[in-house]
Amino acid sequence: MNMKAAVKRKVVDVAAFPETMIRNGLSDFLKQHAKDREDDPFKPDPKPKGTIHDLLPVLDSLTVARSFNVVSKILQFKIPINLVKKGGYVSRDQMLGDLLPKLRDLYGERYKSIKVTT
Repeated sequence: MNMKAAVKRKVVDVAAFPETMIRNGLSDFLKQHAKDREDDPFKPDPKPKGTIHDLLPVLDSLTVARSFNVVSKILQFKIPINLVKKGGYVSRDQMLGDLLPKLRDLYGERYKSIKVTT
């Protein structure tokens, strides 16, 4: 019997996209960011209602780009900041709705050719 035939090899796809971990990581980051801003003694006064400030995003693009440190640790590679929508996002749900498909595609491209042999 050939030695190569005697050794069974099983090819397994790399782990599935960790969406729940990313959602939780981003939520924790944003909660901490909000808490830090709340405790900031130099924070600006609340914006009056009915002004141009109502049109500004709740989550600016710089804050979202900073959150990519959390995502990078989960996915194990650097996330390009050009994934962030210019101008930011009006809600957490809008941010997740925009970023998760982009991150999933990036993850798939990154790991599509990698197989683990056991």
